[in-house]
Amino acid sequence: MISLLSMALIFQVADLSFKLGQLNEYFTQPKIIDEFDSPFWDEVAIHYKKLVFLPYLKQPQSKIANFKNYIHFAALHHIKVNIGYFAREDTGQFINENRRLLREAMLGKLATDTIYVIIKPQIAMTLKNNSASIDKKEKIGRYLLIAPVSIN
Repeated sequence: MISLLSMALIFQVADLSFKLGQLNEYFTQPKIIDEFDSPFWDEVAIHYKKLVFLPYLKQPQSKIANFKNYIHFAALHHIKVNIGYFAREDTGQFINENRRLLREAMLGKLATDTIYVIIKPQIAMTLKNNSASIDKKEKIGRYLLIAPVSIN
């Protein structure tokens, strides 16, 4: 009887070990990876107050590479972010606001207190070519980051 229980326990631990590793990684503090070692982040952390992802995505944590690191950076530097996961949200208002942000960006009207993380390559190409008010732009990881000329 004891050997049967011991085997069941060993099987249970082996079965759960992969999932426990995933849970441990999920709940530990995010580690800033090499992308965030760029001097770009040190420069923009001082002058900018918002971090905007374009375009808006539902469930960004599963669609944006290293999303939790962007959020961690924003939290460390008291920077507002335009997307996240909320228990309750006014989806219509949220989508309208993000459409407005995208439309203004495509017209070259970039807010001077905002860092833009451009997720879609098509939008990145348009913004690179349309905006003269860009102070810093850098391809970091998969995305183009744009920091308009700061007034600060």
